[in-house]
Amino acid sequence: MVLAVSWALFIASLVMHRLRIYQRDLPLDAEHDDAYDFVNGESTAITVEIDHDGLTLPDASFGDTAFLALRLEATSLGSLIDPALEISSGKNRDTIVFERGVRGLRYVDVSRVLGTERRVHLTGHHLRWDPQRATLRHWNNRPLGADDRVLVIAPHPDDAEIAAHAFYSGHKTNIATISAGDRSRIGLARLEPRASEHSRLAARLRAWNSLTVPWLVGVPPGDVVQLGYPDGRLGEMFDDKHRSLDVEYDRAEVREMNRAPVDLPVNRPCTWTSLVADLRGVLHTWSPTVIIVPFPKYDNHPDHGFATAAVVEALNAVSGPRPRVLMYVNHSLLTEAWPFGPAGGGLSLPPNHDDNFRIHGLWSFPTSAEARRDKNIALSAMHDLRDASEKERPTLAEMLAEARSLLGAKVRGTDHHPNNYFRRAVRSSELFFVVTLDQLCAISDEFLRDNTRQPDEPTAAIAPLVHR
Repeated sequence: MVLAVSWALFIASLVMHRLRIYQRDLPLDAEHDDAYDFVNGESTAITVEIDHDGLTLPDASFGDTAFLALRLEATSLGSLIDPALEISSGKNRDTIVFERGVRGLRYVDVSRVLGTERRVHLTGHHLRWDPQRATLRHWNNRPLGADDRVLVIAPHPDDAEIAAHAFYSGHKTNIATISAGDRSRIGLARLEPRASEHSRLAARLRAWNSLTVPWLVGVPPGDVVQLGYPDGRLGEMFDDKHRSLDVEYDRAEVREMNRAPVDLPVNRPCTWTSLVADLRGVLHTWSPTVIIVPFPKYDNHPDHGFATAAVVEALNAVSGPRPRVLMYVNHSLLTEAWPFGPAGGGLSLPPNHDDNFRIHGLWSFPTSAEARRDKNIALSAMHDLRDASEKERPTLAEMLAEARSLLGAKVRGTDHHPNNYFRRAVRSSELFFVVTLDQLCAISDEFLRDNTRQPDEPTAAIAPLVHR
């Protein structure tokens, strides 16, 4: 009897520890309704009847992107094990994982399973739902043509690959990386014992990554630029636009790596006005028809919001065709663990608890198995994303720390590194938020009002652009 009670207490304590650690890694209230402001007239919404094992679609055509608003509830086991929804129709299949203990309305990507068959099957794993009326909302995005040119804005080396590797690898693409990534310290102590050299070494390595990794899928260094600004300091640059920042690495050395035909003076001051001038040069040189930028406010890394603000400022000074705009979220506002679940899985919308998250358009861009393989390779080629302990012989202390970390991952039920991009970014689709240039201006203005001490005057709507 005593032994049984002891085992019961041990199991109960293990369960409580697992829940506590999981909640530390995912600081998110699972019992809520996700809420978004879908702009009227920019999508088509229909009502569908959900039964215990799926839904039957009406006899109608759907766009390339569709999200189903579904009220879900985790089972008791789904508070300890990741609850998942398997969606299938014919040969098409996707699996979407939610936070443990999920209870409420969630918006799930069903784009990959909408095909010729009308019946869509839903299977819950540690997840249930009641029969309900649900909203299926869909968008029809114009595919890119042979004359389109994509410009991806990456605040840091690796952001372009995390957000849009599959998308950009299939089109004529240019990439502008703003930061040299000088704050990264992955494995540098083994390579260089002098801490004073770490910023310079990190900038050299990550700048080189940003210029060469896209070449793996046919985007050569001549189609990519590295602007060489400091990591994590774009907000500081915005606050005093003409003050040149001191940096701990050699900016000229970084900018000299460029081989693109863009006018980038090597010794241009490290100021906000210089950044905007560089971006104007990028836009003048390549005249993109599609621009991919971070989503200010809902991507919670400050550099990402200020990167988009700099692009908006540059666009106001450039003539040319009006590009389409796609926005991405690499750092979800409420939790870095989104998207949930293992690599290769599907997507829900980023968690959001209020209805201020305005959505004009969505584009769920499907990734093939080959594209996911190539994206994994690209991420592996980025020095800052590598696990240094896998490359070099670790010390005894590092081996013990690694063992503790692995054991902790088993106990709490998350990945060894819960927020790693090999899990989060390698997905069955890449998700983009679609806006017009004028909508982008309004989004950028809202971000600046919320994140600067002395916000600028609202950006004027970008005038209709004409070909030069």
